[in-house]
Amino acid sequence: MKCFLIDDEETHRRGLRQLLTLFFSEIEIVGEASSLSEAREWLNYNETDIVFLDVMLGDGTGLDLLKTMPFRSFQVVLVSAHNEFAVEAFRLSALDYLLKPIDTDELREAIRRAKQQIQLSQTHLQLEILRENLEKLTHQNRKMVLRDADTIYVVTLSEIVYCRAEGSYTIFKLTDEREILVSKNLGEYEKLLESAHFVRSHHSYIVNLNQIKKFDKTDGGQLIMNTGTVVPVAVRRKEGLLKAMSEFLQ
Repeated sequence: MKCFLIDDEETHRRGLRQLLTLFFSEIEIVGEASSLSEAREWLNYNETDIVFLDVMLGDGTGLDLLKTMPFRSFQVVLVSAHNEFAVEAFRLSALDYLLKPIDTDELREAIRRAKQQIQLSQTHLQLEILRENLEKLTHQNRKMVLRDADTIYVVTLSEIVYCRAEGSYTIFKLTDEREILVSKNLGEYEKLLESAHFVRSHHSYIVNLNQIKKFDKTDGGQLIMNTGTVVPVAVRRKEGLLKAMSEFLQ
């Protein structure tokens, strides 16, 4: 478990470093800072699981740091010689508040709670990713019924490469190269397919994000689909398309 120490006094950092090294073999101290500015700089470019944060620093307070980082990926344990900041610390979602000199048992409890919170966060993240992936899979496994003049087709959404406007009709291009012409206009399908990861790339096209191979910037922008088909991208829809592609791939 990675740990970062922030205290403007070297003697206090050394004391905490010795306690962590002596009693907590699972803790790896990955960095230290003696000021608010150093801490911000380090945290902007590095990762840690726990931050031990002194309240009173030479160029500000530890609480100032927490206020500027409301969305944190690490647990924070405030350290101070005074307990007057405890209420504000917990309001800013600090995990624990230790008084100097640090008691080993209290430190052990703070680390235990940090481990517990990290495990809960990781579990929550894993479940969220699983939910999103299942949602994507579920959307693409949905089926829809398409009718042309002679036939009724049951098509899985993952089979659809794109939909193209053909006057007041719509052509569905499938992965097996089939084209199905239906007697409804493209606009009727836009909202229906939006939640299943389809996006409008052009006034005449709705594309399946799962079927995009690459975005080609030439000629103002065009999509190369997995089938090799080239689909145009309208200038006014380019930003929304790229945003949808980015969000889909996350």
